[in-house]
Amino acid sequence: MDVLRLFQEQGAVDELGIGIIRDGFANYFFPGTSTIQTRAKYFFIIPYAMMDTVSDPRVITVSNALKRLDDIEKESAVLLKKTSGELGVIGATILPKWVVRPPSTIYWNGLRTLGIFNSGLFQNMTISEYFRLAIKLREEKKASALGNRKEDAEENNKDDAGAGDFRFRNFWQLPYEQGWKEHLTIDLSPEEADFLSLKIKTSNPNSVFAYVLREGIDIEQDENFSKFSKNIKSIIDEENAFMLDLADHFNNFIFLAQIRYNLMLSEGQNEIAIRAWDEVKDNAVRFAEQVDIDAIFASLRLSNSGLRDFLKKFRRAVLSGDWETADNTIIKQEVRIKGARAKLKNKSKYDPNKWIGGYHLDYRFTDAKRLIKDIKKGGSHV
Repeated sequence: MDVLRLFQEQGAVDELGIGIIRDGFANYFFPGTSTIQTRAKYFFIIPYAMMDTVSDPRVITVSNALKRLDDIEKESAVLLKKTSGELGVIGATILPKWVVRPPSTIYWNGLRTLGIFNSGLFQNMTISEYFRLAIKLREEKKASALGNRKEDAEENNKDDAGAGDFRFRNFWQLPYEQGWKEHLTIDLSPEEADFLSLKIKTSNPNSVFAYVLREGIDIEQDENFSKFSKNIKSIIDEENAFMLDLADHFNNFIFLAQIRYNLMLSEGQNEIAIRAWDEVKDNAVRFAEQVDIDAIFASLRLSNSGLRDFLKKFRRAVLSGDWETADNTIIKQEVRIKGARAKLKNKSKYDPNKWIGGYHLDYRFTDAKRLIKDIKKGGSHV
């Protein structure tokens, strides 16, 4: 369902080039998350697997390392399937085959964003770059140890030990867990839950993500981003409340475009779009009045002039009640983005009864809620 929702949110939304705004708000509210992350446990499995990979003396090239990491991830999936079933276990449903996109690639950005992988000089490092440098440091350390035959070798070795193993000190904020694959489950231990909660709260302390954990906010009752935003807006700080307002108003506004998109694509036959339009059409002008396009671009530091022009033209058309112009603006935007592949220029290829693209934007709220649930389930105190 997570993967299906990922494609759903990247359907008509990305056909119109809106994805950068959606992702901008998602990164602002819930940094380190992704729509295809499944469970919080992978924030630990991936670092441990990468440490094990570098520690393996048989791993001497980046290609060796990538293959060994992939093997460990697949082995972990087999273990997790036995102890925890298939729910949230990446690749479990296709074993003994394996996924094209392994967990490490899904969680790598999150590991960097949350500071589990050391920030600073290593913040933008890719997995391949990490392995290249880590293997080089390992080999240099080995060569240094072999060449150190002076009388003060023992003292030098003590100094090396005091500096700490490079696997941990230079790259990872997470201490290595010996025997981590023994009794491996998808649930967090209390220590893991507390650690992950702390990293979220300290790496991005002003985020909504951090606020929910720090204040112990119960978000299980909130079915979607809109309800969550409404409930938290009155108690959160002014800056986040302002950003939540921007996101809510944009959500309502762009939903108008998504409905019109589906009405045009189905030539007025899509029942979902018809019902949705009946529900919102009386509020269309108010939604257009409320959205602040310039503030969105400024707050998210976006500079896409084509997208800005589309949104402003669509907004003006909605405010004037000129739906013919509004629809033409949508068509032109999709053609600008997709060219000959624009769906509105190939209507006959699509089922008129099927809703194409996203519905209301979620801004990764559902994904963050799942991670928070894992933390609260495992944590002693968060």
